[in-house]
Amino acid sequence: DASTIGLVKYRDPYAFGVDPSWRGSRSELPFLNSLKMKMSILFGMVQMNLGIILSYFNAKFFGSSLDIR
Repeated sequence: DASTIGLVKYRDPYAFGVDPSWRGSRSELPFLNSLKMKMSILFGMVQMNLGIILSYFNAKFFGSSLDIR
């Protein structure tokens, strides 16, 4: 599957997911735990911003300028 360029095997980048070379390594668990923690923080921030944006449009629809401020 991999082609050889000199002494280094080269593979095309995978489309989605975690690099398969992490499977079975000694640092797999700490790497995946930190990845999951970063993803949960990112999804939490996206969810909170979406809630603020929807709250703005809801207040604008009902004409509540106090809720917008």
